[in-house]
Amino acid sequence: NDLFTVQDWDRQKRQLTDARGRGCDCCDISGGEPMQNPNVVELVRFCADSGLPARIITSLICPA
Repeated sequence: NDLFTVQDWDRQKRQLTDARGRGCDCCDISGGEPMQNPNVVELVRFCADSGLPARIITSLICPA
């Protein structure tokens, strides 16, 4: 499985909720290749809905 390093969806959401609780007002989605994250669309939507505008730092490598 090529996605063994992608954190599960619940953990991704928890990290954003925790960041918001610490006072963060935006977030960067990076680390490895974020476009390989099967939840990237939901992640950006969750960020926006949580008041954390997201910036994706990518090399633009996407699954086919």
